[in-house]
Amino acid sequence: MVVSRPSYQEATRDIVLAAVTSQVHEGPGDVALRYWSEAGLIKPSCRRVGKLITIHESLVLCALGRLTTYDWNSAKERLGVVLAD
Repeated sequence: MVVSRPSYQEATRDIVLAAVTSQVHEGPGDVALRYWSEAGLIKPSCRRVGKLITIHESLVLCALGRLTTYDWNSAKERLGVVLAD
């Protein structure tokens, strides 16, 4: 799941990603995707916004789906729980 702003990506050519997995986790940065099928995913999935990675855009081969507005807003809220003030 891309969590970086387009302006950051344009300036650095890097993309900040949060993990999405079909494995169930229950940490403070983990939450199930409510609309996983609508997002284009093939299994029920969990966002792990505490698991962040930065990669160069050339390493991204394709998009696997797109979160619904509900799930995206929920993910942004969870990022606030994980990241420092």
